[in-house]
Amino acid sequence: MCGIAGIVELGNNPVNEAELNVLAESLKERGPDHKDMATFNSIGFLHTRLSIVDLSEEGNQPFKISHQGVDFYMTFNGEIYNFEQIRERLSQFNITYKSQTDTEVLLWAYIHLGASVIQQLRGMFAFAIYDPRKEEIVFARDHFGKKPLYYSLHNGRFLFSSHIGGIKKLSHNLTVNYEALNYYLTELSVPQPYTAWNEIKQLKPGHTLILNLKTQETKEEPYFHFKSPIEKLDISFGDAFQLVEKELTQAINRRKMGDVPIGYFLSGGVDSGLIVALAAQESKISTYSVGYENSSDNELPEAKLVADRYNTDHHELIIRPNIEQDLEDILNYFGEPFADASAIPTYYISKEMRKNVKVAISGDGGDENFGYQSYSFFHGADQFALGKSESAINRQILMSKITSRFKKGQTNYGVYKDVLGAGDKGHLFRRGMAFSDQDLSSIWSQKSNYKPAFIEEYLNTIWRENKENRVADSIFKGSFKTRLLNDYLVKVDRMSMNNSLEVRSPFLDIDFAQKMLQLPNDYKLRNETPKFILKKLAEKWLADDIMKRPKKGFAIPVNDWLKDQLKDKVEYYLDPERVQKHGLFNTDFIKNVKTEFYQSNQVSNYKIWTLICLSIWSENNL
Repeated sequence: MCGIAGIVELGNNPVNEAELNVLAESLKERGPDHKDMATFNSIGFLHTRLSIVDLSEEGNQPFKISHQGVDFYMTFNGEIYNFEQIRERLSQFNITYKSQTDTEVLLWAYIHLGASVIQQLRGMFAFAIYDPRKEEIVFARDHFGKKPLYYSLHNGRFLFSSHIGGIKKLSHNLTVNYEALNYYLTELSVPQPYTAWNEIKQLKPGHTLILNLKTQETKEEPYFHFKSPIEKLDISFGDAFQLVEKELTQAINRRKMGDVPIGYFLSGGVDSGLIVALAAQESKISTYSVGYENSSDNELPEAKLVADRYNTDHHELIIRPNIEQDLEDILNYFGEPFADASAIPTYYISKEMRKNVKVAISGDGGDENFGYQSYSFFHGADQFALGKSESAINRQILMSKITSRFKKGQTNYGVYKDVLGAGDKGHLFRRGMAFSDQDLSSIWSQKSNYKPAFIEEYLNTIWRENKENRVADSIFKGSFKTRLLNDYLVKVDRMSMNNSLEVRSPFLDIDFAQKMLQLPNDYKLRNETPKFILKKLAEKWLADDIMKRPKKGFAIPVNDWLKDQLKDKVEYYLDPERVQKHGLFNTDFIKNVKTEFYQSNQVSNYKIWTLICLSIWSENNL
């Protein structure tokens, strides 16, 4: 796991190595073990290394291969879990390798097999390859977007990086993307492929980007998409149970590659517990559980039961957050506005775990594959509509409304009307975590910055791209491109890499995810129970009462912090003069939000937190 970056001077000017070092500064946490750069033909590639596979100097990058008198260069971030199989495919070419890295295998594969080899990659990655034969640079990003890749074609140069901060520092005349900020204020994160700046983008997951050095044009194309329509497996529950177990075990084993010790996150929940149980069948593993100091809301006892059952080398890490001191550093590392407060425990967990290991395996992605609680509603709508014509659905909905009004009917099917009606349903992806559309119409200092149409069209586009015959299937697929991509993967990547920790997620194995989409939804969402089949599997490996346990996770006392130890920061960052200086917000609206917050006893109110996070970003970027 590493950081990559580069500069392409489109006017054929030489690359300034001092500017490459500016890019490197924002990548030092991603690659603390080694830094190097290569400059050639008005191009500069940069790499900062976190050594995981082949720890020798031969694994350092940027990587250069000279083949038939031509020099190819590559800067690579990530892990290719199936690189040994790809290396076997290359045996016909009699290659003499100088390292044991997946990086070298990938570059040789590109040289001999072309860009089509990207379709065969299994892992998490972002990379750039300079191909002098075609006078182009090939960029690619993994299927889910676990690893970031920012780029900008602006002012006669092309910049790219694993972190937006370096590009921002080297760019001039950037303009704020208010469409992205409107989305952020309701969903807590910036929507990809957009960023907070109009001139900087992110490469879409599952896509390649070709920069033609002759024409100076770019071309972005998908190399992967989920199969559509989804072909459901005709399979019994027992066979599906065995399939999930088998596929998850394979996904875990693929993520054991590397030349450094691996640790396993272990909470008291289903996802990480299952991964630990299945991983421990192969060999003794190290597990790590975390808890807050002086807190009773921990899952340490439940986690220890699993660790004891599978005889792991278990560690309990106690988090002592110093939020007053660390807040700005945590938020600034994102480089963009980000307000999912669970980033804070993720940061501290990663910091503690990095003291012991460089690689961690987590349970991220279980909910996306097997369903959140709300998905049961969509599955219920699908079951209601099964085999009915549109007119029959509307008649039954109307009758249920009438009978329920007179307390004669069992169910009011009117709740399904919006879900089953015609037209785009992008709004079903909205979480509405902070500000409403009505709020957004008043929050800006300039009315022209209110961009509600963007949010609607952005989500509707995702709906259309992922629409299936069943509403629940559309939600499953689209959630990979919304909450997972824009929020959860960003959180985990930035907070772990801020601590130089690589995190691998078996549930986000692309082959596993495709298979899980094919499972009958009733196996995943039976009896309004999300993750039903996964919890049944957990009953076998973890505990008989797993179905009855509520989902816990880490309690994040954001409101308490903002009214206590972070109150000074609220007053500082939302001071009327400071708000006016940034030029974003209507000061009267901000004042009203603050007053409402201090007078409210609401347990969950993201409005102030979202404003604070945006104000801290503004302080450093505007």
